[in-house]
Amino acid sequence: MRRLSRWKNILIIQKTIGISKLPENLQELALLRLENEDISLKELGEKMHPPLGKSGVNHRFIKIEKIADQYRDQVSIDDLF
Repeated sequence: MRRLSRWKNILIIQKTIGISKLPENLQELALLRLENEDISLKELGEKMHPPLGKSGVNHRFIKIEKIADQYRDQVSIDDLF
């Protein structure tokens, strides 16, 4: 369930301001998550440059969530899928 909410947060950003408006470190994680929906936080972290631990990946997802929260009311769930 948490994986889905992280994915939705990225889609909200993509549909409103665009992933390219995120800081580079968050852009990289967002794009990796969209390309690899089913891998774990550990595996995502291993694909980052430089690699990150699960804690670092989770911390960046929290930042993404805070950004998405600013735009959540601008899109409907139907717009995301």
